[in-house]
Amino acid sequence: HKSYLPAIDGILHESWLVGISHITGGGIVDNTRRILDDNQDLDIDWDSWERPSIFNLIQELGNVPEDDMRHSMNLGIGMILIVKPEGLSRLESHLSSQAEPYFVLGSIK
Repeated sequence: HKSYLPAIDGILHESWLVGISHITGGGIVDNTRRILDDNQDLDIDWDSWERPSIFNLIQELGNVPEDDMRHSMNLGIGMILIVKPEGLSRLESHLSSQAEPYFVLGSIK
């Protein structure tokens, strides 16, 4: 897998960085829920990025329901950074300066 350390090393101690979720087995939902408080949940905009075609092929050929895809595959997202709203522009500037592509996937509710 890709190492994200070069892209995030400069922001690891920022007060606006709340959590980091490395998306491995368990998918986006289960990996990210692990770092949330019990009273929090994810509000993901599943259309905010283009899913790599391999995942559509897996889903189609394997007849895998969408919910199973979301709970078991990374769907092209390798890492999720949870930031306070006031830190979003600083995160975007930092990731752009590192030539690291990113997507705003949603929010925590």
